[in-house]
Amino acid sequence: MVKFILKMLSFIKVISTGLMCITIAWELGHLSDLPIWQTIPNYFNYIFLLARFALIIHVIEGIAAAYYAPTQNKNPLKYGIYTFTA
Repeated sequence: MVKFILKMLSFIKVISTGLMCITIAWELGHLSDLPIWQTIPNYFNYIFLLARFALIIHVIEGIAAAYYAPTQNKNPLKYGIYTFTA
């Protein structure tokens, strides 16, 4: 049972990292205002609003982890980036 839980946790980390990358790419696409973004239905806006919220929360987590990393004898940059993507 423990092995199953550990496998699920690593699977969730991989999915989370992938979703964060997709969200960043989505936001960069919106910044460049490509014409392709205007063909997406409006109901997707709610999904991407949730993705923006998750991205902001991950950024805050990464900053907090980088700030507190020296107290755990860890490299702040490495620890912050790892926390952001996990």
